[in-house]
Amino acid sequence: MSNQLLLQRIVRTLSPPRETGLIGAFAYGSVAFPQHGRPCSDSQLDLILIVRDPERWHVQNASRYPMHYSFLMRNNPRFFVRTILSRFPGPQILYNPFIPWFDECEGKQLRLKYGVVGHAKIEQDLESWSSLYLAGRLHKPVLWIPLGDEQPPSDSVRNLNKLVSNNLLAAMSYVLLQVNPSRPFLTEFELFRAITSISYDGDWRMLVGEDKNKVDRIVTGQERLSRFQSLYSTTLAHPSLSKHVGLLPTDATSAANEVHFSQPPDSKDVVMSLLNNIPTDVCRRALPGRRFWNCDPREVLAEISAVERQLRLRRTVRRIVMLSSVQQTAFGICTTGPVRSVLYAKEKLRKMLASLGLLNCMHNLEVEL
Repeated sequence: MSNQLLLQRIVRTLSPPRETGLIGAFAYGSVAFPQHGRPCSDSQLDLILIVRDPERWHVQNASRYPMHYSFLMRNNPRFFVRTILSRFPGPQILYNPFIPWFDECEGKQLRLKYGVVGHAKIEQDLESWSSLYLAGRLHKPVLWIPLGDEQPPSDSVRNLNKLVSNNLLAAMSYVLLQVNPSRPFLTEFELFRAITSISYDGDWRMLVGEDKNKVDRIVTGQERLSRFQSLYSTTLAHPSLSKHVGLLPTDATSAANEVHFSQPPDSKDVVMSLLNNIPTDVCRRALPGRRFWNCDPREVLAEISAVERQLRLRRTVRRIVMLSSVQQTAFGICTTGPVRSVLYAKEKLRKMLASLGLLNCMHNLEVEL
C-alpha cells in the first residue's frame, strides 16, 4: 500500500489533529511496505499515532469508537488509561487491533491495528533508547502520514524530527562499532540488515510467535534496499561518519555499494566519533559497577578491546529489547482484552509456523484427522 491519500483519510477521520492533539502518525509493516515472499492481503494495516495527552485522547476516542476497546476500557476509559500508564513501565503503546475500517472514497474494506503513544514517551525512547521499541521501529523505513495541517510545525514536531534523525545516526554508529577490525567493510545489505536486527535482538517474541525470516524479509529486494538507502543517505553524510566511512561500488559492473572505513575501525578516533552518537544511557549501562560511576563511559569503552566493547554494547541493547518486549506484551494483554489478545497471538503463531514451513503440514494433518 502506497496510497498516502487513503492513509491520510484514515488518520484524519480516526484522530482529527487539532481536536485530538495529534502530533504525528506513521504506517509500517507488511501492508504499508509489502515484504519479500509474504502475501499481505489478509494482514492488518499498522499505524502509530503520536499524541500530546494519551489519557485525553483515549477518553475522546472511546466516546467516538467504543467498539475499538475492551469492555473495561470503554466503560471507564479515563480511570483505566490513567491507571495503566501510571503503573506499567516500558514503551506504553496502547494498541487497538483487528479494527474493521471501510473507506468510502475507494470502497475498500481494511483491517487496522493502531497504537497510540504520548509524545514525551517516544521522545524519551528516541533520545535514550530507554525501550528501543518505537526507536527501533524508526530505525527502519516507515511511511510518515501528512496530517494536512498547513500551520507551521510546532516545537514538538521540530523536536521530534530532530530526535528521529539522531536516532538513525545512533543506529548506524552502533552497527559500525560492531564491525570486525579484520574485515573493515560492510555491504549495504549487511549494514541495513544489522540495523534492522537491533530492535529484534533479545525480543522474546522472536522465539515464539514471530516470522523467523522477518529481518531478511524487511531488507531483501531492491525496492526495500532502496528505501533504506534513501532513509540513511543523510545519516551517512553526517560529519561524524563521513570523515571515517564512505560508500564504494562493490565492483565496476554492480549497482551495489559497500561501506568502507578510511581508518582502522578500532582506532580511538573512529571509536570515539561513533560512541558520541550512541545515547549516553546505553554507554553507561554497558559499564555496570561502582568502579565506573565517576568515569566518562565513552572514554572507558574506547580504551577497552574491540571485542569486549562490542560484547558490552550488544549485551546492553539485548537487555533493553528483552525487557521492553516483555513489558509491552503484558501491557497489551491488559489493555486489549482477552479475546483480541488470543486472536493476535493466533495470527502471530500462524506467521511463525508459515515461516518455518509448518503451516501447510498442520493444515494437512487437520484435514486427515
